[in-house]
Amino acid sequence: MLETMGAAFPPGASATFWPHSGTLIVRNTQDNLDFVDALVDQANASAPKQVEIESKFVEINQNNLKELGFDWLLGPFSLNGKVFGSGGTAGNGVPTSAQNFPFVDPATGNPIGQNPVTAGNRSGNLAISANALDALLAGATGGTSVVAPGIFGLAGVFTNPQFQVVIRALNQKKGIDLLSAPKVTTKSGQRAIIEVVREFRYPRTYTQPQVPSISSTTGTSIIGGGGVVPVVVTPTTPQDWETRNTGVTLEVEPVVGGDGNTIDLNLVPQVVEFEGFINYGSPINAVGVNTVGGVITTSVPVELTPNVINQPVFSTRKVTTSVSVADGQTVVLGGLMREDVQKTEDKVPIIGDIPLIGRAFRSNVEQHNKKNLIIFVTARQITTYGAPVEEDEGELLPPELPQVPAYKK
Repeated sequence: MLETMGAAFPPGASATFWPHSGTLIVRNTQDNLDFVDALVDQANASAPKQVEIESKFVEINQNNLKELGFDWLLGPFSLNGKVFGSGGTAGNGVPTSAQNFPFVDPATGNPIGQNPVTAGNRSGNLAISANALDALLAGATGGTSVVAPGIFGLAGVFTNPQFQVVIRALNQKKGIDLLSAPKVTTKSGQRAIIEVVREFRYPRTYTQPQVPSISSTTGTSIIGGGGVVPVVVTPTTPQDWETRNTGVTLEVEPVVGGDGNTIDLNLVPQVVEFEGFINYGSPINAVGVNTVGGVITTSVPVELTPNVINQPVFSTRKVTTSVSVADGQTVVLGGLMREDVQKTEDKVPIIGDIPLIGRAFRSNVEQHNKKNLIIFVTARQITTYGAPVEEDEGELLPPELPQVPAYKK
């Protein structure tokens, strides 16, 4: 091949090509070596340039919650038989139930003290409010309101008056790290797409429910001229379906610079997550009646169909950018961070402001929610054999064979 291109090989000269590494070894005069070197450079310049793109998606989720509060119960008491006092009432807050206090009167089953002092102080997720969308999704999945658990209780009896205090404390830390590291190879100037996704199918449209005309009902039946006829209701049914990819997608278009040492990258990373369903339907009800001797006595609502129309909610984080990096170097894309901080302090008026003692009548809750997405993208030129272009030639040479000792008679 080299001879057909004009390279001369005098006696003693040779050329060896190693296909597995793309290495050419030539033994020749200096002038012929320079000529072969020029031929190789010309061939490399005309060969298509390939770029290997390695990306890493690191998502960090952290949820910290701290709470310390006190619940007080104080029963009726008197001072000198003339002044009487007690705790307050539960109001619209959490009711004063025996399950929330460790000391219970065995005769009545009510907690010792009965009358609350700190009923207005919030606890648990009653003190932390989610954003509107999160609260709506939590309601769709049946989320409930709970208070923090009690870790210590104390009760006292002074003849008639009784009191009880429960310390509620909570310290939670939760961290989740997700890593995805897809890799792709493409030609310079051509777009490549990396997808690490799951297909999520959901209904796009629903058929209308079929509900018969009802003038009066008994239970779930229609009273007609021919007797009692059961009500047959056809609920809403998913009709058309749509597919959405959830996960990590990276669109990248690398362009090798004219100097061969820099790579221009057009990047479009995207992360799509499924958050949950929201029901946009509402139950379809009818009026059920109870009759005695043909006379309507009571009427109650009867649910004919829940008429559920669920639609998904997706969260999308997307970046579109263009950068230039050196061959083999890494670019970091950040800034996709969200932090929600909530602080709640409830206290009993006047008493909660007393130094030292007032801390026992205050409830403090602090929550930090952090979510951060960091993307690492490494661009590296490679040869048609998959080896990096910047590797030293010495690393591409074939291994030397051990010399065989000379045979002696």
